[in-house]
Amino acid sequence: MEQNPEPLSQTPSLQQIPPIPPTKLPSSKKISTKIIIAVSLVFLLFISIAGAYYFGTQSNKTLRTQDTEQLPRTSSPTPTPSTITRSDFSTYTNNEIGIEFTYPNSFKDISSESEGCIDNKSNKRIDTPEGIHVFSLNKGNDSFPFMSTFIPYTGNCESPARGGGWVDYARGITSKEDISQYCEKQKTEDGTSNCITFTNPNGVLITKSVQQGYPGESTIMYRMKAIKPDVNGIVLYDAVLKEDFKNAEEILDNIVNSLKLTN
Repeated sequence: MEQNPEPLSQTPSLQQIPPIPPTKLPSSKKISTKIIIAVSLVFLLFISIAGAYYFGTQSNKTLRTQDTEQLPRTSSPTPTPSTITRSDFSTYTNNEIGIEFTYPNSFKDISSESEGCIDNKSNKRIDTPEGIHVFSLNKGNDSFPFMSTFIPYTGNCESPARGGGWVDYARGITSKEDISQYCEKQKTEDGTSNCITFTNPNGVLITKSVQQGYPGESTIMYRMKAIKPDVNGIVLYDAVLKEDFKNAEEILDNIVNSLKLTN
């Protein structure tokens, strides 16, 4: 018995397929408007940030300027040699020692004292250029020793006094090497030293150092070798001067920088 096959479903006609609704695309006009608004907001935000930064920096600048104007003014720096007039200084010359330098006119003059020597034959003190020489800056009725030197004795003569530590330093300088090697010998175990070696504008080799004296005390000292063969060392120090003059180091710096050695 034949069975009738099931009827195939018919392919729907185009008329039977419901139309696909068209996709609604946003209009180009709306897209452009949104982009413009977004760009405008970003631009306004940038302008706001930039403006805030600018006014902030200007405000800080104003505050810094005000703070600077309120700071106390420091004293004027030490005048350089080019700004110092000759009328500010007098010249001191000592041909016996072979030295010349300028010193401030605020001091009356410079005096030199020699201890002379004790004659071994007569056992009397006699005046002689040999021995200890101490130089003082004088102001009013006060004298301020600031420099010492030593001329070795010859013949039957000996020093009437030791002369103190500054004369000991001057006595111990017998050659230029004693100056050039001094700072190296002052170095501590860690390689540091409160000592410098320099040549002043007149070609004089000098050391400047901080010497420790009594506990808690220190003295600035300048050392050099005289050119005259019969003169040992020349030593300057602020030990006495600094007690009355806060600018003692500046006074000695100016003297040392102007100093000339003669034969």
